[in-house]
Amino acid sequence: MTSTLTIYDLSPNDVGRYQCNMDNGIGSPAVRTIDLTYPFAPRIVPVTRWSRAAPNIVSNKNKTISVTQSTLISDQLISIVKGAHARLTCVIAAEPNPEVNWLREPANLTLIEGGQFHSVVKSIRPGLYHAILYLIQPQEVDLGRYFCKVKNLVGEDIGRVDLIRPTQPDLPSSPRLLNATSTSLTVSWTQGFNGGPEQNFLYVARKYLLAGSPSTTLILTQFFQNIPFTGLTGKQAEFLSCRLNNQLRNS
Repeated sequence: MTSTLTIYDLSPNDVGRYQCNMDNGIGSPAVRTIDLTYPFAPRIVPVTRWSRAAPNIVSNKNKTISVTQSTLISDQLISIVKGAHARLTCVIAAEPNPEVNWLREPANLTLIEGGQFHSVVKSIRPGLYHAILYLIQPQEVDLGRYFCKVKNLVGEDIGRVDLIRPTQPDLPSSPRLLNATSTSLTVSWTQGFNGGPEQNFLYVARKYLLAGSPSTTLILTQFFQNIPFTGLTGKQAEFLSCRLNNQLRNS
């Protein structure tokens, strides 16, 4: 038996990973994954949380400096990116994979790979890439506007990331209830700009902390964070809150 999926009027929006599941009720289903590629010009995807970047450095009143180590460092650069750094990200829709050059104002100077600057292009799925620039030991003079110029055989585009001083994290947005039972909830939200230092969050169901623990803290690392609330009663499910913080301030 053969099953065929036909897509008409193919466009860049159709590029991605498709999965075919075959199940006749006997044994485990058979699964096949197919990547659909279609050449199209690069396009910078606007993502609010990555429109700005800040160093992971925090200076207190006594002028002492502490550094929060990022959990998002690419495997290719784990031995290079240590200590104080800033991480700039451009999200790119393109196929085939784009060539990326980083520039900065003034005069749109092209940044040379090595030394203070290290870059990587990470494939998320067919048609979607992250271009990441690590700026090592950033100083005040490094603050400003940076640009990722991307191109492939079909076209080109340019995106902008502002490198600013460390600040408090932005509020999360778009809270969503993904699933609910009589004793549990699963919620998600969209992460905002982290302010530079790694951010944590504390989530609470009404006035009771989860699972009898005095507090529960996790590190946000993704676009969306799906959190299960278990062991709840009907009264506890009336109100949920999420508070973000980094070493500078809460939001």
